[in-house]
Amino acid sequence: MRRQDFPTFSAHWSHVAASDHGTQFHLWDVEGSSNPSVLRHERDICDIAFSSDGRLVAVTGGGVTVVRDTRSHRQLMRIEEDLRINSVSFTGDDAFLVTTCVGFGHPNFSETACPYAYVLSLRDVVTGERVAAFTQRTSVDGIVCAPGGGYIATLGFMGGLYLWNIRTRSEVHLQCKHPVSHITFSSDGETLMAACGQYAQLWDVETGQSLLTIGHDSDVQYASLSVDGALACTCDEQNAWIWKLAPREAPHQPTDPVADALSLLSRNPTTSEWEAYIPEQPYQRLRNDID
Repeated sequence: MRRQDFPTFSAHWSHVAASDHGTQFHLWDVEGSSNPSVLRHERDICDIAFSSDGRLVAVTGGGVTVVRDTRSHRQLMRIEEDLRINSVSFTGDDAFLVTTCVGFGHPNFSETACPYAYVLSLRDVVTGERVAAFTQRTSVDGIVCAPGGGYIATLGFMGGLYLWNIRTRSEVHLQCKHPVSHITFSSDGETLMAACGQYAQLWDVETGQSLLTIGHDSDVQYASLSVDGALACTCDEQNAWIWKLAPREAPHQPTDPVADALSLLSRNPTTSEWEAYIPEQPYQRLRNDID
């Protein structure tokens, strides 16, 4: 999860970008020149993000988001919104650009109950067209996109946790009773893990079902999964733990009870057995692969 006051690295460490939150930012090509390219944005920069393959960099600030090619620095897309954009990210498959902003008087919320909403806009990376918008009642303090696309998890004010299904354009409801300080996806994008209070918790992203809760004696600040999903790491302010996780069971597949029963046969019934138990039906072999 990125913070605006830290340098931003591409996934494979091929590029680094940094800004002092003015209109200027530095872009390093790690494999090329040691001197950074100095680029400018139209307005004060609040966030920078790279695509997962490192080919694109998105810069946002002052309601304007620009996507550039990291090699040529050519501007590929420009988006201007009336709403104040707070952050920008790419989805895990680089198909969409995700921006977060405050939408005052958003129609999904009444002025008396909630005068503003925090909006996640999902835009096509090629055309810039907004294809979906998600709203939540708390500020977006962090975004994590699942590898391969499919899901977006957001960390809200006071530890709120939200999970969004990109394909269905809907929220996946999670049961989480404690403030969340850190979120991460498994490498296959099927599991979400969070550090929440004195617990680390895992969910199935498709169903929202809680898979595992790991208790601690102090508040968990960080939680992460190994690439193969066999290990989990959790940390508080002074200690770190490694946990061995049981492999996830394959989902139950419904079976044909008749086929299951026939598979147990070691031989076909005799004619006398057939007449004794199924006299109303003419005799037939139940399985042709056995005697």
